[in-house]
Order: sequence, then C-alpha cells, then structure tokens
Amino acid sequence: MKLARERQLLEYFRWLAETLVEQVPDSLLKRLMLCALHADSELDARQIYRSLAANPGLEKRAMSVAEKLKTEGRWIGKIQALEEFPGRDQSTDEALETRSIQELESLHQDLHKEYEARFKRR
Repeated sequence: MKLARERQLLEYFRWLAETLVEQVPDSLLKRLMLCALHADSELDARQIYRSLAANPGLEKRAMSVAEKLKTEGRWIGKIQALEEFPGRDQSTDEALETRSIQELESLHQDLHKEYEARFKRR
C-alpha cells in the first residue's frame, strides 16, 4: 500500500522479478497487476513489462496474464452493455473479474439470447 501511495509500484515489480521468480503463480500475478493498475492510474501494463525485464520468463508470463485481462475486459464490457438494455442492475467489474473467461462467455451468451428474445424478435 505504501508503494501505491508513493507511486512506486514499478519498484515492487522489479523486486518481484529479481526475487520471487518461480514462486508467483499466474493467478497471483494477475491479481497483483490488477491491483497495481487500479491503484495508479498513470501506470500501464507496458511499464510493468519493462520492470520485469530482469526476468524474461516472468515478463513473458506477465504478458500472457495481461492478454487474458484484456480478453476478460472485453467480455466484461459486453456483458455490462447487455445488462443495461433489459433495465437490470449492472454487474460490478469486481464481481465479473472473479469469473473465468469461459464463465464470462457463457454469461454473455445468456444475456445476448435474452436481448434477442426481448428486443429483436417481435
């Protein structure tokens, strides 16, 4: 938290790359990246990649995690847009971020079917 307040999160990722190389599972790396990106609005994923350059394996895993986050973000956006049409409450980002990509795809399909039935096939 202190590093986030002082906008020094990249220092943390540099330390992570040098110290805890193989001990960081992808799920934790994903959560760390999400927290960092939420905590510092000026931080972007490319800066995090560069800070992990000391460890190419971890840098590559971070890129893979970031790609998954982008995919999740697209599904979350589509889901939230479809939720607006029927007048239902929109799911929060936090609630949707805990779901797998397959769960997000399935939820999107269900919402899309509901949208089609309600608005397009009359």
